[in-house]
Amino acid sequence: MQDLGFKFADAYFCLSFPNEFSEALTVLFRDVERTEQSRHERVMEILREDNHGSYRIISGSGGPRCC
Repeated sequence: MQDLGFKFADAYFCLSFPNEFSEALTVLFRDVERTEQSRHERVMEILREDNHGSYRIISGSGGPRCC
């Protein structure tokens, strides 16, 4: 898993995602302002469901785990 902290409008986010998304998300977020861990208000996680070969997205309040 990798983490990406960023600011969008006036909100601070952390996106946690599987390594296989690294290249695509780096391109997608290349022009977005990166941020530090202490600023995150919202956390989004992309999780791989190994049993099904699918993914799931979880969103919630920021916490110490991300970025």
